[in-house]
Amino acid sequence: MHVRGIVKATIIAELATTALVGLLVLAMWLVLGDAWVRDIPWGSCALGATGVAADYFRKDPPNRRRGVQAGLAVLLVLVLAAMVAADQWLPSEPGGGMSATVGLPIALPVANGVFAFVAGPPPVR
Repeated sequence: MHVRGIVKATIIAELATTALVGLLVLAMWLVLGDAWVRDIPWGSCALGATGVAADYFRKDPPNRRRGVQAGLAVLLVLVLAAMVAADQWLPSEPGGGMSATVGLPIALPVANGVFAFVAGPPPVR
């Protein structure tokens, strides 16, 4: 049950961060113009999901170090695979950052789920 909960919380955190970044970009576009919007690192939309993993890490699950290693390994493999697929099939200019924008939101829920699975459920206090 704890794995499903952390995956759901990760997806919700990603959506909330995406909405927040979208509102920030809209405000920047209205005030500062189009040139500022192109320089936004769109992969930053996934930063809200890292807070979910940090909260779970603070709950002190029994195998949290192994869980972090497994989660980071899965994250690396999935982000690289998604970036390669995005470079092949999504239109963007070279260095446009579209592949990171696609790769992180896809890989973070899975990586957080693997982290929670390997780390085990936190002790009940």
